[in-house]
Amino acid sequence: MKYEIKWYPVAVISEELIRKLERHWNVVFPKEYVCVAVQHDNSVLMVKDEFGEWKEGLINIPSWEGECAIVSLLTYANDDAIEKTLMVRAYNAYKECLPEPDKIFPFAQDAGGNLFLFDYRKNDKEPAIVFLDHEEAATEEDLAPEDLARKPLEYWLNKNLHPVCNSFSELLELIYPDDY
Repeated sequence: MKYEIKWYPVAVISEELIRKLERHWNVVFPKEYVCVAVQHDNSVLMVKDEFGEWKEGLINIPSWEGECAIVSLLTYANDDAIEKTLMVRAYNAYKECLPEPDKIFPFAQDAGGNLFLFDYRKNDKEPAIVFLDHEEAATEEDLAPEDLARKPLEYWLNKNLHPVCNSFSELLELIYPDDY
């Protein structure tokens, strides 16, 4: 079922900030994401429930033990230095947990600071969405030598990522209201 959604609060940013980050990471973000991000920097996805009340939106993450999470866009706000944005700081903090850090980039987080990421590994025009639990994420340094002897590093780093959906558009269609 598709619900009515909105982003709260409204926080307008320059599209040029987004384009700077695209150039920094050498990617092109999905058009629908850019349209949302320029109007709703650092906003939470809200969903209207069956009673007409706005609730935080949840998305299922079947392979994650937490099962579902809210979606809150990471902010572009900074002192005009793209490297100081929460987006880049989050990326730098967790890039060692990513199997291909030049193809996977954060754009949102949940209430616990876990990350939603664009995954460009299979499609550089329409990235899939994956989820990284920052408390579970392992780096090469965290792995025992016997683990690395059994399976390659890429196998273990891929285990850090939980598939969410195939695109940003699909993410918006799969959101449902939190009924807590």
